[in-house]
Amino acid sequence: MAAVRFVRSAWHVALAAAAVLWAAGPAAAFDHADVARRSLEEHIISSYQDFASRTQSLADATRSFCDARSEAGLAKARSAFKGAVIAWGRIGHIRFGPAVTDNRYDRILFWPDPRHVTMKQVGRLLRTKPEAALKPENVATASVATVGLRALEIVFFGPGSDDFASADKDKTHYRCGLALALSEDLHHTAAVIFEDWTSSDRFQQLWLHPGADNSRYLKPSETTQALVQSFADRLNRMLAFDIPSADGEASNGNGTMPIFGPSGVAIDFLSASLDGLEALLKEGGFLDQSASGSAEDTEDVQQRLNVVLTELRFARRALGLIAQSEARGDFKTIPVAMWKSVRLPVENAREIADETLKAEAGLSSGFNALDGD
Repeated sequence: MAAVRFVRSAWHVALAAAAVLWAAGPAAAFDHADVARRSLEEHIISSYQDFASRTQSLADATRSFCDARSEAGLAKARSAFKGAVIAWGRIGHIRFGPAVTDNRYDRILFWPDPRHVTMKQVGRLLRTKPEAALKPENVATASVATVGLRALEIVFFGPGSDDFASADKDKTHYRCGLALALSEDLHHTAAVIFEDWTSSDRFQQLWLHPGADNSRYLKPSETTQALVQSFADRLNRMLAFDIPSADGEASNGNGTMPIFGPSGVAIDFLSASLDGLEALLKEGGFLDQSASGSAEDTEDVQQRLNVVLTELRFARRALGLIAQSEARGDFKTIPVAMWKSVRLPVENAREIADETLKAEAGLSSGFNALDGD
């Protein structure tokens, strides 16, 4: 019950902050170019570099394990997988630009998956063992449901993985081949996204130089709009697809089983996602900007954003309590109140952040990506 009490306190704080109203005029003092640059240099590039590095470690660990099967080697490969998942959690909110080119985002994480397509298709590969599916050129053009982190989770932690470290290489030959092919493809996708963000002649050029001759961003405010929309969209998706609903009827089709439950990294992934959103606000410079040229408005915005950060931390604390509970290994036994203590502060953060960030930057309300375009 302690988890519920501290979240209720956060809710009262949020209500008090939300009760303060101001006229959200054009934010002339907001420096869109600074936010674009800082978000790129201090958040996007560093986070994608970490993700690319983690996926390289995963591919290397998988290759080493497959060359010499052992329980220790399997444990190292599984640990590297978890590291890649956590790294993706910290940057998965940047759902635009290089991340969505050529379906890269879905190739990294095909989710939601209410019909369990990944489980079915990857399971079929492991049963029928078509060698052609292991060739890099075929993996590169394979269905998004059969590649990426969730496909790898099934290979490493799904049915049949208990004897993955068997000395009988013939028995696990295909599983190893699929794990290696998928991990190498995942690293390639991560590396290409990172390169597109860091190369001055690629997406970085569009991001940093809005203008009439820019095919993506005509005005500096449009890059800020992309970041603000990404922040809200990630919270919306967490509530809709990632965090189990209190009644066990989550729209992801998995009931009370959150994403990455089979590998035991679900709580870490959700916590990393919240970490990434907090980092975007801090490293992107949103906490340092002025609002509509008024010192009073700026102070009000900063107070509201601090409430958002507090709510994100309350949600992480609630996740920590779940991680410490005996039910961590079986999410269906986690009390409803514990999931409520995660969802409520996330909902609060979403509502306050959406209004506040748009007012701070002088943005009009954009569409909700979950509603379609």
